[in-house]
Amino acid sequence: MTKQPQYDQHAWITPEGEVCHYQVTAVPIYDDNGDVSAIMEMGMDVTELHFLRDQGELRQIMLSSIVSNSLRGLTIIASDGDIPILNQSLVKLLGLPAIGIGHPQELYDLLPDEVNQKIQSGEDSFYFPETVLFPERGDEAIPVSIQGTRLRIGSNVLGLLLGFHDLREVKKLEKAKVEAERMAAVGHTVSGLAHGVKNLVTALEGGMYMLTSGMNTGKPERIA
Repeated sequence: MTKQPQYDQHAWITPEGEVCHYQVTAVPIYDDNGDVSAIMEMGMDVTELHFLRDQGELRQIMLSSIVSNSLRGLTIIASDGDIPILNQSLVKLLGLPAIGIGHPQELYDLLPDEVNQKIQSGEDSFYFPETVLFPERGDEAIPVSIQGTRLRIGSNVLGLLLGFHDLREVKKLEKAKVEAERMAAVGHTVSGLAHGVKNLVTALEGGMYMLTSGMNTGKPERIA
């Protein structure tokens, strides 16, 4: 034991099997000669603090896992220009290098003008149900929906959350649906024409039967 206060943490198990964490402080007590005559120890129960810290770490791990594995492209741009989150879905969508980007301007340069205008406007939230990335690519342009949300604590703006939803699969399904509806309309039309032709053929067959039977039986009224 030195002559300075000592601090440590210990864990005890109660008779009921519960784990309790304590912050222990040991302070030396001096006699008249300046020697340590006794040590005073004080223990403070910090079990609840340990629980809250563990829960906070668990929530952080879960949040990071959700963001990293999200099918939507997600990024957070902090107010100081840092990019703490840029998940792989967005890296893949934008065709970025594996290390991502180092400055927000590199991301802004890839976004449509209308999106950048909303970002610069400072609005708390905005949503584009459909816009296009890389329009210069023509048929290979990427249709997306983009949502932006300002992250705030009170009046302090922490940054901007941007979410991207790739609409290419949706567009393929919409195109397939249109084609299916077009084929259904063509089939319905052909079916109607076939039914009409069948009615005409049936009428002609009936008329030929009347004419032939009238000629064979010599009945002018049937021929008429």
